[in-house]
Amino acid sequence: MSQTESSLVQHPERWRLLLSLDEHNIHYILYTPDQSESLIARSIGLQRAGDDYLKAVENAIYDNPVLLEGYASVSVAVHTSHFLVTPPDVTDEEEAKRLHDALYNDDEGEVFISHLPKCQVNVVYLMHTGLAGFLQRTFNMPAVYPHLYALAEHFQHLNAGGNDIARMFINVHEQRVDMVLFRKGRLEVANSFTVRHNSDIVYFVLHVWDSFQLDRKHDEIQLTGDKILRDEIAPELRTYLRYVMPAIFPAAALQLGGEAMQAPIELIYLALCES
Repeated sequence: MSQTESSLVQHPERWRLLLSLDEHNIHYILYTPDQSESLIARSIGLQRAGDDYLKAVENAIYDNPVLLEGYASVSVAVHTSHFLVTPPDVTDEEEAKRLHDALYNDDEGEVFISHLPKCQVNVVYLMHTGLAGFLQRTFNMPAVYPHLYALAEHFQHLNAGGNDIARMFINVHEQRVDMVLFRKGRLEVANSFTVRHNSDIVYFVLHVWDSFQLDRKHDEIQLTGDKILRDEIAPELRTYLRYVMPAIFPAAALQLGGEAMQAPIELIYLALCES
């Protein structure tokens, strides 16, 4: 535990820990609702030996004791490249596995179901074998979500009224773009794409735009995530679409502390979803 964390986290039983796991990093935030400006945001790079992802996650967590305090709650968002969105009545794990295997029959891992209550859908998703068990043992039954959970749940309310404007919310990363699309109060798209260049992001956005017959002069895109990437792709998107704008950073998140602006936005959204 660094000096900064040890001086602030005096009563971990009052604090909340939220983690985001992807193939290369563990990002996390710590904060307590009892103390304004309390949020701490950190990242840990995974040191992988071959394909042993689980071992890399275990080592990263054990090597950072700040993650192992007795927090009031622990939540984990797990990035997964293979998932599908289903109606909310798909709750049986065996049925979910059959649906997943029908699309991704070469995948290795464990299939889980997560319910998105505001969007009224489920997400069937894959996790590395053994990862769920490790998280449950280490953090005493934390809440575990697929990475698109917070993005979809946070933005659902903006189209809850069922107006005629379709809105796409895009979370851009260095190697990934996540997107959710709402129209008339309903979630229509929730997807992630691996990208290598900015042009890939523009391509995927326009492909979804045309596939769902969205209006280039009426409907809108809101961008969040990496600011440099947002600033680079926004002008190009505006050559095709009229309304491309940054998503407003949640005012409630600013009350958590200045580091909220540097934290992964999906963890900020998850914190607000759980508050």
